[in-house]
Amino acid sequence: MVSIMRRGYGRSGGGFSESLRPACDYLPAVRAASDDIIAAVASLRNEPWVDAEHVVLLGHSVGGLTAMAVAGQNVPGVVGAVNFDGGRNSSSAPNQPCSPDHLVDTVAALGRTARIPMLWLYAENDQFYGPDLARRMFAAYSAGGAPAQLQMLPPFEPNGHNTVVLALADTWFPSVDPFLEKLGLPTRTVIGAPLFAELPIPPGAVAACQAAFADYLANPDDAKAFAMSAGGHCGTGFGRTVLEAREPALMKCKINSRGEDCRLYAVGQKLAGD
Repeated sequence: MVSIMRRGYGRSGGGFSESLRPACDYLPAVRAASDDIIAAVASLRNEPWVDAEHVVLLGHSVGGLTAMAVAGQNVPGVVGAVNFDGGRNSSSAPNQPCSPDHLVDTVAALGRTARIPMLWLYAENDQFYGPDLARRMFAAYSAGGAPAQLQMLPPFEPNGHNTVVLALADTWFPSVDPFLEKLGLPTRTVIGAPLFAELPIPPGAVAACQAAFADYLANPDDAKAFAMSAGGHCGTGFGRTVLEAREPALMKCKINSRGEDCRLYAVGQKLAGD
């Protein structure tokens, strides 16, 4: 498995290319995102350890919408794609989110040319793209003949949008397994993926922050940060890059601690300063 970082994400080079200009115009942004994935797939297919004719894409959130865009271009070697809670949020003005209709229209445009099989998975309590919107998007995507199937996953924690990120694989993989098997791909684990770093719980952390740090460790994202205050309060931050994650972590820590001084405790998979 390979994790592809689009421009402006993680440690990838180049500037962020997916800004919405104007706001709510999703299609150009998702086309730019798909260009990065297509270029990466083309490069990977030249590697001797890659099965160049059996590539499957998996994308979450904006990555799921990007997977739809790639499927719409029927890229050589790509035989299937899995969309985990795909979509994109934006604001047309402060506190005025874009109409879901823009997202449905974008998905419809992507589906008109897609002929690569897709599996869509959405949690019943996704706070960004709930069941009604997920079904609207799916109907629009498949209306043009795109081969796809939609499955709703059970609720997970307060926001099911994080299911694939935080839940055990047993929660969602039973839905993916038959899809991969139908594509003629192996599903048995041959080599187990290495575990993420086991970092110590922050000394003096209150109970809520001990639980928050456990969630932090369980999240495989590398662009994350965890901040602690002297009184044991904390804040977690995420972003497209590690640098973007630091500020919200410190800000949330300061809010949660009611103004105490906060310092970064962990950044990515390491303790701060390591």
